[in-house]
Amino acid sequence: LIRESTAMALMRAVGVAAPREAPARVFVNGEYAGLYMIVEPVDTVFAQKAFEKPGLLFEYRWTYPFFATFPGESLDPYATLFESRNLGVHSTAELYTPMRELFRTINQAPEGAFAQVDQYLNLAGLVRTLGASTFMAEWDGVFGYDGMNNFYLYRMGEQAQLIPWDRDQAFHAADQRGAPSAAVDQTNQETEQDHQHPRHHILEMSVLGQQVGHRLEQADYEVEQLPEHERGEPDRQHDQQPAHDHGEEETTAAH
Repeated sequence: LIRESTAMALMRAVGVAAPREAPARVFVNGEYAGLYMIVEPVDTVFAQKAFEKPGLLFEYRWTYPFFATFPGESLDPYATLFESRNLGVHSTAELYTPMRELFRTINQAPEGAFAQVDQYLNLAGLVRTLGASTFMAEWDGVFGYDGMNNFYLYRMGEQAQLIPWDRDQAFHAADQRGAPSAAVDQTNQETEQDHQHPRHHILEMSVLGQQVGHRLEQADYEVEQLPEHERGEPDRQHDQQPAHDHGEEETTAAH
């Protein structure tokens, strides 16, 4: 609960369109059932409100480890990976031709011309999302350990925007992001000019993300020490779920 709500709040704080969340104590027939998190659904209503333009919404569906390579000319692989979440009738070409061109450009843009990708994917939004994910040591997001996962694309015209989803694995992989102590040593040895380099800020985010992760681990431990009637049985069951929930869709009342 803490990881998910903290992650989404941080995403919104850095300008990423992320769903809102709120805790709720749930009672069934007068008996306390546990603490749950109400999650704002990502649908076309959410997307149009966030970006103030009509567009087409797609949910990424994990089916195999996919690392943004070019799936080919056929539109079928794109339809498998990106499920349309749109009302009405839309042709396959309308839905997925820009998607194909996005991944073609990602993989085939000439050296020094990666900015061409911005025609199909808002790069400023991508940087914000990846920066926040780096800070949170997120291992199951856009650049997940087992391929891309847990995001939506909302396309207005040809250009798409990223929308994060399901951040319950945030702050879990801080120790796997590359020896934070070594990163601190390297940062201390950099010159003043080096401190202006984006690498320096990424190192700082990784180290700070580890610190936040340890604080959340402590918070998890403190919750475990609460009396059972205050924790709720569903919370313990949720903690025992497998780390990677490929293809499992969250409900709007996610635990």
